[in-house]
Amino acid sequence: MKEKFMENMMDKMSFGEKKEMMNDMMEKFFAGMTEDEKKELMKEMMGKMMGGGGADGKMANPMMAMMGMMMGNKHKKGDFNPMDMCKKMMAGMGPNRNTESFTTPEIQILFEEWARQMDSEVLGLIESAKEMKIDDMAAQLKISRDSLILFLNRLARQGKIDLKPTAK
Repeated sequence: MKEKFMENMMDKMSFGEKKEMMNDMMEKFFAGMTEDEKKELMKEMMGKMMGGGGADGKMANPMMAMMGMMMGNKHKKGDFNPMDMCKKMMAGMGPNRNTESFTTPEIQILFEEWARQMDSEVLGLIESAKEMKIDDMAAQLKISRDSLILFLNRLARQGKIDLKPTAK
């Protein structure tokens, strides 16, 4: 049922709308990942996506079918190349449109150092307090609530903390 809904929705979209939707989805998907996590995920995805072509020439792999549908079913015309698409995605994983105009390797290193320092401060605060609300933690660290959530998610991905909701 979901597949039918997506197919109907995609059929009504222009190529530009599909491309914009795909770019937005990918940007949101990769936003919270480190560069190493992105590269590892892309290697896994490539293996899965490149895994299937049936004897009749149709794509047996659902990921390939979805990619083809997102790109306007260009694969039917023979000009859809998933490897090219993945290369473009990998190339776009570096600086995004918000940072590319002012990010230099030196600034990236400084940012990573600051992020590691913030990780340590967040961990220290968690260890020192039995229970604390997110807004109180953010205020104590002098960062926004959203920034704190980013650091908490980052620490959870690294396995340094376990995020569990508590009952009120």
